[in-house]
Amino acid sequence: MSAITAFVAGVLGALQDALKHGDQGATAVEYAIMVSLIAAVIVLAVGAFGLSVSGLFQSFLTGMGWV
Repeated sequence: MSAITAFVAGVLGALQDALKHGDQGATAVEYAIMVSLIAAVIVLAVGAFGLSVSGLFQSFLTGMGWV
């Protein structure tokens, strides 16, 4: 029985510590938003750059008479 009591006390202590330091959750959310925005910018940049490179190669191939 004392093992269960110790476990419950440990869980409650961890919960109390988490509630005392409420700013850590906000920081994690801010980092998650920042990472998602960076990922969106990377996806858009790679998409735009990919289309540009594709057009460049298409122009090269057309100029060489291979297409």
